[in-house]
Amino acid sequence: MVECIALPLSALLPPLDSDQTRDKEREAAARERLGFDTTPSPQFTALPRLAAVLGPLPPSAPLSVANAFLDLTDLALFETPPLPPHPGLAEPKPHVLVLTGSRADLHLALEEQDAAFLRSHSYALFDRLRRTDIRYCPSVTHLRLLLAVLGSEGLKVAPPSMVVLYDVLGLLMAPEEHDENVPADEERAEDEEPEPVKVLRPGVTLASYLELVAAALDIARVVGASLLILEPGGDGVALPLIASASETVPPTQRTRTAQLSDGLRRLGITVGQVSRLKTETELAGQRTRGARYELKLGGETYAFARRVGTKSEFACPPREEGESLEEGGWVWEWS
Repeated sequence: MVECIALPLSALLPPLDSDQTRDKEREAAARERLGFDTTPSPQFTALPRLAAVLGPLPPSAPLSVANAFLDLTDLALFETPPLPPHPGLAEPKPHVLVLTGSRADLHLALEEQDAAFLRSHSYALFDRLRRTDIRYCPSVTHLRLLLAVLGSEGLKVAPPSMVVLYDVLGLLMAPEEHDENVPADEERAEDEEPEPVKVLRPGVTLASYLELVAAALDIARVVGASLLILEPGGDGVALPLIASASETVPPTQRTRTAQLSDGLRRLGITVGQVSRLKTETELAGQRTRGARYELKLGGETYAFARRVGTKSEFACPPREEGESLEEGGWVWEWS
């Protein structure tokens, strides 16, 4: 079992090409040497051992986190002198446990994002992804059962070095029902698809969420693993403290609520919050492609953006000389 590795904040977004990464690191190091005032760099900022990030994140976040974490643990194992071999025993390689919701939802989101680093054919990436154990839970009941099994006997043979909870809040929510008879003045344009709106399921409270986190936290503490909670829909979310009197009626606006971030802090978890920034185009009432975000963590602010990317060369039809690749997918990068 390896010791907990300080995971850089930059692991939340898909990795850049090696050349781009080296250029950014050289620039940051040079500015620091010259004494220039610099904004905090996500490449040199470590995530706490128990952390949560609430707000918009790329669907590939759990995979890029696992990839970066295992890359660092492999490096630490390489630099550490090996222990004397024990006859008949072989220590398993470090791995990451990811607990999330529906398999179909995650796969569709990954397909839409089309992260460039997942197209890599390197053995190193394949080996790290193979050691990323993703457990899909169709419902919150499945997740409770899985946590109970893992907490009792399931992790004694090969305990993970890191546990990641991804979009657990989504298991406690359901799509909001829309009126089929939309008035003419409220109809959307043909090319404008409404964003899916989710509401809390009846009977869900802050305790419903925190009991799941507490179970995962106990598992991480028992096996000595890091815990990272990623909630792409958790920015500014407040959950009711008391369940609705009727299980068939969603909680009203008068129900007493508490911020999800405050509940996580009560469990000793460091919370970072991501918020979307409106561009000048959006403030003018016009639609725009892409978005800008800021992440606040530990008193510092980190900026990143999402823009339209290009399809892989192998996913496009033959091109004429000088013709550019087709647009497709999304590129997430630190600003």
